[in-house]
Amino acid sequence: MKPAVALEVTVDEGLCLGAQRCLYLAPTVFELSAAGQAEVVDPASMPEADLIAVARQCPNFAITVRRDGEVLVGGD
Repeated sequence: MKPAVALEVTVDEGLCLGAQRCLYLAPTVFELSAAGQAEVVDPASMPEADLIAVARQCPNFAITVRRDGEVLVGGD
């Protein structure tokens, strides 16, 4: 049996407008940087399905979620 691969979550600084929806919905996963943008701190702190749902709610599509290189949300 293949072990589960953790999600890789990134925030595109060029797209993040600091709307803070992700911080409100997932305060253990994201925090606000000094520049006023979201930063990922602990993506393993919430269930994967919930984290994917939060990423899909980013108003500027700044959050990308990948598993084993496959883009689940967002993209380049």
